[in-house]
Amino acid sequence: MDLAAGQITGADRVYRRLSDLQGAFADESAYREWVEADDPVVYTVSTLTPADGAGDLHYGLGKIMPGRVGREYFMTRGHLHEWREAAELYIGLAGEGAMLLEDEATGRARLVPLPAQGMVYVPGHTAHRTINT
Repeated sequence: MDLAAGQITGADRVYRRLSDLQGAFADESAYREWVEADDPVVYTVSTLTPADGAGDLHYGLGKIMPGRVGREYFMTRGHLHEWREAAELYIGLAGEGAMLLEDEATGRARLVPLPAQGMVYVPGHTAHRTINT
């Protein structure tokens, strides 16, 4: 693993540019200005799926670049898992961040700090987004 580059050797790597995150930021004007001027890479994700059966562990390494769109920090698109029961564990390796978690059933959202050397457990049935503060 190359932590500085955010890459796992032999893994696929996905680059998400700001233009891939349309609708994720509240300040549409600031968003359009950034996209038209630069369209920076906001985050990368490097993942491995060693096996694809029940109980098999998938893992990845994400890197969110520093930056803001208007008053909001760079963040991931956020998602729910296709297999809703799937949980995840996020570990902060460097920098400071937060996880925005939203319970699928209740719609209740909460912001959980994700510091360097800290962890956030994301239960199943929970939408989640990572933010680089």
